[in-house]
Amino acid sequence: MSNERIRYVADRPVSPGTVLSGVLEARGLQKQEFAIRCGRTPKLISEIISGTAPIVPETALQFQRVLNIPAAAWMKLEANYRLALKHQSEQGDWATHKDWLKKFPLKEIASRVRVALSKDPVENIEMVLSFFGVASIKACDDLFESKMEGVQYRRTAQFTNEKISELTWLRLGRLAAENIECKPFDAKKFKALLPELRRLTHLPMEKFLDPLVNACAEFGVAVVIVPELKDTRTSGASYWPTKDKAIIQLSNRGKTNDKFWFNFMHEAAHLLLHSKKRIYLDIDTSKNQTIDHSEVAKYEEEADEFAAKALISEEDYQGYSKRYTAARSRYSAKNLKEYSQEIGISPAILLGQLQKRGIIPWASNLNKTLKIALHVPDHLKTVSLPGSRSIPTDC
Repeated sequence: MSNERIRYVADRPVSPGTVLSGVLEARGLQKQEFAIRCGRTPKLISEIISGTAPIVPETALQFQRVLNIPAAAWMKLEANYRLALKHQSEQGDWATHKDWLKKFPLKEIASRVRVALSKDPVENIEMVLSFFGVASIKACDDLFESKMEGVQYRRTAQFTNEKISELTWLRLGRLAAENIECKPFDAKKFKALLPELRRLTHLPMEKFLDPLVNACAEFGVAVVIVPELKDTRTSGASYWPTKDKAIIQLSNRGKTNDKFWFNFMHEAAHLLLHSKKRIYLDIDTSKNQTIDHSEVAKYEEEADEFAAKALISEEDYQGYSKRYTAARSRYSAKNLKEYSQEIGISPAILLGQLQKRGIIPWASNLNKTLKIALHVPDHLKTVSLPGSRSIPTDC
């Protein structure tokens, strides 16, 4: 019986001892005789059958010679069995951590990675750990603490459920960026690219996204669009997963092209002006949040100023004022379209910057005329978890 197949079922692991006992019974071999043939003691064979002793390489080779079942099959069976026992032990411990799950936006995580949310909290803990790429509950908590120390928040960082949602959003961006191959970051060339991107501001997202992503990847920046999670107010982030690759992550909060492009330039500014050691997370602070008016405010002000000038120079603002002097029609849709076409920018952005300066009200009817509503394509609303990779056999 040299063709016996040893099987392993993940949720019902097969004990090597159970398999051995079945093989010996099928061949009519007594434990005593089998032990003699292997050159081992009957006690050891009994311990292997009971599961108290593992099958080691030396024993696996002996079993191969006596039973004509490959040593590799015995070692795989042993490894799978011990792994399954350890997994079951961990899951037993996880069952006492049901409340830990309450910190996470489980429904959104499950939806974004395209898995069904389980009624079993242990399975959901497994999903959360896999999503964040951590080995245990403690490792996940430690990771969050370290991440929050590295995030440059506009408001005071506290370990709250909302913060976890924000870190979840960042994780989604990190996963999405793994699918974008980038050349090493080149600050000079990336900065020179920004004025060229103004030509894309006239287009809807489905037409400008690929050219934007491809152009930025050439100079080391992965641009990803990740819709914000419920109850968060994230509009953008910039950070460095490696020293040669940067990520600009945008949520399309605001849903119009003027806000999108300002946020993009704002995050680009962080990459060009500020430390690589921080994660710059841009959050809407309009709802009575505690603002950090010190170093964080300085960085944000610098990024805002950079973004405004990257889109429309002061010279262009002055040029508009000199050309259109009639009070009644000075800021008409016709004039805004005409001038924005000359300077190579979307009229929505010219309008948006005039609104930021307080010249035109935010509630202007020009919004409907000039601004383009941006819609995130469906394929960007989900991400894939990193797949398992085979280990080279020749290493």
